[in-house]
Amino acid sequence: MIVVTGAAGFIGSCMVSKLNNKGFKDIVLVDDFSKIEKHPNIAHKRYLEKVERDVFFQWLPNHAKSVDFIFHIGARTDTTEFNMSVLDELNLHYTKAIWNACCEYEIPLVYASSAATYGDGQLGYGDQDPELSFHLQPLNPYGISKNEFDKWALQQTTAPPRWYGLKFFNVFGPNEYHKGRMASVVFHAFKQVNGGMSGMAEKRAGGLADKWTGEQADRRTSGQADRRTSGQADLWTSGQADWRTDKQADRWASEPAEKRAGGLTDLRKSGQADWRTDKQADLRTGELADRRAADQHTGIVRLFRSHNPDYPDGGQLRDFIYVKDVIDVMYFLMNHTGGSGIYNLGTGKARTFLDLANSVFAALNLPPSIEFIDTPLDIRDKYQYFTEARMEKLRIAGYSKPFFTLEQAVEEYVQGYLVEGSTF
Repeated sequence: MIVVTGAAGFIGSCMVSKLNNKGFKDIVLVDDFSKIEKHPNIAHKRYLEKVERDVFFQWLPNHAKSVDFIFHIGARTDTTEFNMSVLDELNLHYTKAIWNACCEYEIPLVYASSAATYGDGQLGYGDQDPELSFHLQPLNPYGISKNEFDKWALQQTTAPPRWYGLKFFNVFGPNEYHKGRMASVVFHAFKQVNGGMSGMAEKRAGGLADKWTGEQADRRTSGQADRRTSGQADLWTSGQADWRTDKQADRWASEPAEKRAGGLTDLRKSGQADWRTDKQADLRTGELADRRAADQHTGIVRLFRSHNPDYPDGGQLRDFIYVKDVIDVMYFLMNHTGGSGIYNLGTGKARTFLDLANSVFAALNLPPSIEFIDTPLDIRDKYQYFTEARMEKLRIAGYSKPFFTLEQAVEEYVQGYLVEGSTF
């Protein structure tokens, strides 16, 4: 049995498809299934059962002997989220509980970290020196929450039998329809050029959601059905069911404050700790809101212009990686026998946003039409102009499959999924 958390989300649902394609059906999907916009991602998946995220730690003790592997992909991934309590609960404490369960029941683990942990990249993008994690300064609370767990994991004397933390770089691909402003630049560029999920695509996606909510689409039989019984729900809110045990809470509280990125403890206690200042709140209507405002059928892709003399407009560089490469690596690690630790997961080759936009136009057989807009002032001083994963560690571990080129990946994504509004 394989457990996938975040199973209805972007990368998690693609991983379920990968496992199905490899013949696995004994899969347990863990997520917050109340979000119906994600239902099409798992509408046609084959799996054993669904377990709500909030009751997973009541489900696990009774099934742990049958669990062979856990992919913990679920997280709060909104980089404009400034509520540290939300990020702590979902990205830090929940992941600690997953780790401790894997230790207790001897279950191998892959968990999702992020390239956001690298901050502005001044310390490089290497993954071979574990000590680097203790010196990184992420630029946003999301990156901090991910780095906090990486540091915590590296300090543990007890670990799962095999474990791999994956620092995802700029992932794009099918099954990200529900992500809204947090969807990839490829997705937003397509919407700007082609009107997005209009016509056939919107009808198809809507039909999938309707089918899911109907009786025929409900795969939760009365026997398996809703594991959130009143007793279990009460357990979750009780001290017995709280996965943040006293021991875990003490462990978190005892961590040296000076080892927590950017003086996080002091940030929380000071008047400056509230990341949700008026200026920072503008992030929600800044960079990504500009994308949403521009996501109209104009035939023009709008990119941020460069405010750095070392980079031309559209010349900002990112390590874009196709989600199918991501799940191939995850599957490889499930079958890997050693080399536990934190790994980068990009292609190792940075490409420009101009390259990406041109690839979208090429996939649609249209001439490029690109405009540049100012990067919002609120994020201009924290804007990353270059990210590129060092991939030697994964290659040394034995992963030899070549990655999709940007052009190959965008063409498949646009023509194979976005045009029809289909899922993987």
